[in-house]
Amino acid sequence: MHNVVRTACLLTCLGISPAYATDYIHSYIPDAAVVGEGRARVLVWDVYDARLIAPKGQWAETGPFALELKYLQAIEGRKVADHAVEEMRYIVFKDELKLEAWHKDMIAIFPDVLPGTIITGIRSSSGEAIFYEMGKEIGRINDPAFTAQFFKIWLDPKTSAPSLRQSLLNLKPDTKGQYNDDPETPHNGGDDHAS
Repeated sequence: MHNVVRTACLLTCLGISPAYATDYIHSYIPDAAVVGEGRARVLVWDVYDARLIAPKGQWAETGPFALELKYLQAIEGRKVADHAVEEMRYIVFKDELKLEAWHKDMIAIFPDVLPGTIITGIRSSSGEAIFYEMGKEIGRINDPAFTAQFFKIWLDPKTSAPSLRQSLLNLKPDTKGQYNDDPETPHNGGDDHAS
């Protein structure tokens, strides 16, 4: 029992909820640790808290990682899917046939959420996107192109939520006060993000 408590305390210090770290996240992400975390807002409303988890806390676009969203508002699953497609278009993905197919896939997977619901998207080492709700698998999309575009919503330099991206990737300002980041200007200055 003492070892269980010690392990739980260690994981908490790392910013990982023990229940999630020991269950499914570790099965996809060896040495899972938090890279960064932040909050998404739309206008004056807090929408969700986000946490990026990767091996040893080191994110790589082509490696395994998890993005955990803890919702703070009730949102319909269809609206989450709608917004995801809009964001993919904004980040310059223009294949409308694929977007339509992915939209249908996401509608079938994404549940309506309530405050406190945790949805986790995992990029497996093979490029598959696997989704969990409160630790239970709710769907997979085995298309590396989808996986790449989906996670760009939060992690691409062109994201509509640049401050959230900086927090998730734990980017630090350099000595000139600029972020060590791609200088691309996003389409808005806020983190209006509802996915």
